[in-house]
Amino acid sequence: MIKVFKNNAAPQLKSIYSSLFCLLFLILTTHFFAQEDGVVVNQFVPLVILDAASDPYSFDFNDDGIVEFVFLVQDLTGDTMIGGLPATYAGAGSVMDAVNGRPAGSISEGSNVFDLMNLNLGEQVSSSLDFGTDDSFSLAIDLVINSSVIGLVPYQYGTFLGSSGYLGAEFLIGTETHYGWIEIGVSADAGLITLYSYGYESNPNTSPIIINHLGVNEMGGEGISIVNYGNTLTVELSNELVGGELRIFSLSGTELHNVKLEDIENVVDLNHFDTGVYIVTAPSKQGLTSQKIFVH
Repeated sequence: MIKVFKNNAAPQLKSIYSSLFCLLFLILTTHFFAQEDGVVVNQFVPLVILDAASDPYSFDFNDDGIVEFVFLVQDLTGDTMIGGLPATYAGAGSVMDAVNGRPAGSISEGSNVFDLMNLNLGEQVSSSLDFGTDDSFSLAIDLVINSSVIGLVPYQYGTFLGSSGYLGAEFLIGTETHYGWIEIGVSADAGLITLYSYGYESNPNTSPIIINHLGVNEMGGEGISIVNYGNTLTVELSNELVGGELRIFSLSGTELHNVKLEDIENVVDLNHFDTGVYIVTAPSKQGLTSQKIFVH
């Protein structure tokens, strides 16, 4: 028997569609990671922001209860010697302790200190890199040394000082080696650490892993590519999908922005959005596709 809906059924259908849409967002926000060929990508929500008053933050790539790294900020004050003469120093240091993980970097010539690598989006983390074996590493140090002879002398150190970037890492899940990255920012005075996102290869002994924020679109994404780089969204479409609509939502499901995709390549400026995580939906050959994006 064929059922025919009368006009008074429209509100009921609207309610059903609304419920289904809410269910979609529940699925998206509950399964808050994306995978591409075994690569898991995640955002820190809310952002992890640490200063000297914060407790150390323990980071675990795969939530197995085994900590890879511990991040902390320290106030640094004390006495030292310069050229055999007493001096004092004051400032801050952003530190990362290594537990089950080893960071990528290289030995500095002359000082014999292991300098962390500050990698860029699109670069690779692989077994060919050198990984530090120390228990603790400096992300950034900013000090002022006060000497009665030479006066005030600034001392700065660290590849993440006053910048953000990606830290490559090697770690174990059980007895198997995995590779990953953490997106980190440190303030110019070394007094603030911000953790933005991270990713890792879930398949053991697999490298390289490319640093990016891309993942498999949960509802299929044939014919469309959504690239979140910085505060720009680049959407590339096949010809048959041109004219579709891209929509940006908060994690609670509120629509915040929509734009018609009028070209094969479309660029959406995200600078007017607050820092945080959002969900983008767009058409694909299989129907609706979705992807998590991040705004700095």
